[in-house]
Amino acid sequence: HARPRALGRVLGNYRLLPGERLARGEDFYSRGEFDLAPLLGSGLRLLELGRSCVMRQYRALPVLQMLWRGIAEYGAERRIELMFGCASLRESPERSIAAQLGLLHHAHLAPPQLRPVALAQHRVEPARLSADDADRRGLRVLEPLVRGYLRAGAWIGDGGWRDEAFDCVDVC
Repeated sequence: HARPRALGRVLGNYRLLPGERLARGEDFYSRGEFDLAPLLGSGLRLLELGRSCVMRQYRALPVLQMLWRGIAEYGAERRIELMFGCASLRESPERSIAAQLGLLHHAHLAPPQLRPVALAQHRVEPARLSADDADRRGLRVLEPLVRGYLRAGAWIGDGGWRDEAFDCVDVC
């Protein structure tokens, strides 16, 4: 309530690419960073989510929930069976890339038949964590958006992909 009202303004967006567009020559952004063969061969109706952005002063859970509600409605209308995309991990004093990747690898890997794999050229290996260390670190070491995806039921692909242009590591 402390933020100015935003009537008539776009506060946030996601780029959505349904799998059926691949037949028209378009390609998934994630394919440049991850081997998507398990997803593409699954026979499921796919939707790639990407490039989420929310105006800085409106970055709060209610705005994100509104975006996700819109994505859910879009997916339901088109009978989407699996949504995927890249999410960025950033290094900070309290959030090392190794700790984030290690926790994701330890506790949130996608099933093998649906698991994208980071391409070798810029692949970042996850740290191997013991169960005790993963439990101790918990979700607090993860980027907030990634935590939100996990709470919504997301799985993570194998490895990260170093995005030098954006100075981050992407996970699928």
